[in-house]
Amino acid sequence: MAEASPPTRRVLIAAAMQDELKPIVSALGFEPHGEQWMLCRDDTEWFAVVFGLGKSGVDRGLRSAIEIVQPNRVILIGFSGALDPAMKVGELVNVEHVVRYTDGHDFLLINKNKPPQTLGEGGRYEGDASLWTVEQPVVTQADKAGMRDQGSIPLVDMESSFAAALCVRCELPLRIWRAVSDTAGESIPAGLIDSLRPNGTVDVMRAVRFLALRPWHWRRAMRLRKNAQRAAASLIEAIRREMSLKDDRV
Repeated sequence: MAEASPPTRRVLIAAAMQDELKPIVSALGFEPHGEQWMLCRDDTEWFAVVFGLGKSGVDRGLRSAIEIVQPNRVILIGFSGALDPAMKVGELVNVEHVVRYTDGHDFLLINKNKPPQTLGEGGRYEGDASLWTVEQPVVTQADKAGMRDQGSIPLVDMESSFAAALCVRCELPLRIWRAVSDTAGESIPAGLIDSLRPNGTVDVMRAVRFLALRPWHWRRAMRLRKNAQRAAASLIEAIRREMSLKDDRV
């Protein structure tokens, strides 16, 4: 009896926060694999990792995961804040264009089989699947409105541009999926942002202490939690598409 052929491809699914990735690995049957999760399907090994927040998370956590897994391509998934008032919680975007907010350096991610391309001076992206990458959280309605006034880019996050630059250096194709977790009209209390650890986990006791001293934020915190669950459900659907899996509930 002939032995089964070993997997020929490796795909790394990467998220900055645990709340972004944990629902995916749970829903799709990933198994723990060291500090990561893994699922073998047909000729592909799917790895999943939480790498941490922002540029430092990309530079340390994501780079380390790439070195360990040696993937053929990377899929970056996660939550995003909306700048466009028309965007709704849970809305899913396959990002094609990322722009670093500090200097305007941008990348195109049109071809999923090739590394991101630097758009460069004089280039122009004509689509509507763009995203700003910032180095500090954009959490107030006023801050979002200020960014919206600077262009038509509808989304903001803290990792995509840095991940694109890393994948260019590593010569890896990159796909980015973002799901809206907070709308343009939603502000997130600073104390909840402060409860996020750099490694992408939540300091629950710190969040509880903040809310205990400011009970008027409880309702907003519960709404944000539900929003995150809706965004996570959209990300599960994105990975199902990547794996060409059908939803067993249908």
